[in-house]
Formats: sequence, C-alpha cells, structure tokens
Amino acid sequence: MAAQSLGLVTVASAGTKVRATSTQSDPTARIGVQALQFQVRPANTGLIYIGTSALDKSTGAGVLAVLPVPASGTTGAFASAAFSEVNAPAGMNIADFYIDSTVNADGVFVSYTVQ
Repeated sequence: MAAQSLGLVTVASAGTKVRATSTQSDPTARIGVQALQFQVRPANTGLIYIGTSALDKSTGAGVLAVLPVPASGTTGAFASAAFSEVNAPAGMNIADFYIDSTVNADGVFVSYTVQ
C-alpha cells in the first residue's frame, strides 16, 4: 500500500460544505482508495463535520463524524476520523466525502492509502 496526501482542505465559509478533493484540479474526479483519514488542523477553533453530499450540520443529515477543536495548537491531541473498505482496494471515492465547519477557514488534513 502507498500512503498519499491531499494536503490541507479548508472551509472558507462555515456552513458551506466543500469536497474533500477541493485541492485537486478536478474536485469531482474519482479517487478510488482503500482507506481515508481526516485530521484536524492544529489552528482550528471550531468543530469540523465530515459527511456525504447530504451533509447538513444543523440537522445531522449526512454527518459521518464530528471532530473537536484541538486541546492545544502545538501539542494536540489532534482528533481524526478514519474510514476504510478492507475488502475493496479502490472501494471508496474521496470525492464522495464533504467537510464543513463552525468557523471560517478551519480545515482538515486529508490522507489516504491505495493498494
């Protein structure tokens, strides 16, 4: 397996979800992966929501995980959420995951593994 990174994905305007692949030249392009992880940015000051295209943090629809503010911006702990499809090497599409936040410009680091 090879680990890869999409880097830091930020939510410019809280309440406006962004694709986990927003750092890519074509955010809608399929990136098939076996495992996927979202880790909070150390400087975050609000909650991060990870979900599907139906993500609505006010109702909870489409929410898969909620990540808290780091305990400390320098020493963590830095919360993360991980998803995997053990029996399907490219079974998940990162472009199907979305991120929202409660504070403008908060974000997550997105990493994944492919087989």
